[in-house]
Amino acid sequence: MIRKRKYGYPEKTSFRISGQTKWPKGRSEVPERRLWVDGIELIPDFGHQLRPNFPNIFSWGCSFGESTAVTALTIGLFMIGDPRTAINLYPSFELYLLHGWEDNFDRQMDLSRFFNRSKPRLNLYLHSHYCPYLHVIMNEIDVYFDPNRELYTADLAYQFGKCFSLFENGVDQKRKAARKYTLGFRRWAFQNHLPSVVQHPSYTKLTSRIDEIMAEFSPYSRQCYFNEIRR
Repeated sequence: MIRKRKYGYPEKTSFRISGQTKWPKGRSEVPERRLWVDGIELIPDFGHQLRPNFPNIFSWGCSFGESTAVTALTIGLFMIGDPRTAINLYPSFELYLLHGWEDNFDRQMDLSRFFNRSKPRLNLYLHSHYCPYLHVIMNEIDVYFDPNRELYTADLAYQFGKCFSLFENGVDQKRKAARKYTLGFRRWAFQNHLPSVVQHPSYTKLTSRIDEIMAEFSPYSRQCYFNEIRR
């Protein structure tokens, strides 16, 4: 059972996480995976309900994908208890914590450093919008709400640059990649008479506009992605 907790940091930061994998004969089919946190078995339905377009299965290890995201969403929801915070955190959780897990594991994990590093993702006014047209590592667009102006804002150029910086290892390389692709998006938006920063008092209308812009941007985004993975 998912227990509701106060928004923000979890009640504790040390968890025992266990996983089991049962491969079918030939290892050509999807394996059956089971997951426990502090002795409580979780099911992928918890994460799947937050992103229904993702497959309703668990995955972890060396590869990343939508099923790995479901694992991160499910664990985050159990730890914190707030759906929006779990959504805001899952890309970081997936990238930094799930990588390298064996098929079968049982480990005690102190996540205090992770949550301290993730303070920006615990922002009360941060919303994460799933955009199916962003062909990069993650499909989430950060949307910030300004309570004083009662206005939602999404910087699409910054988001695009941040996503592609994940391909790099060093700090300087990440900064250069982020700047390169941020400017690339702004140039594309200017040439197509579209905004690179979207604002609206309605969250629904803002996300609808984001999807419209990113649908037009999709071919350029896909080409950038293929250029990076071929390097």
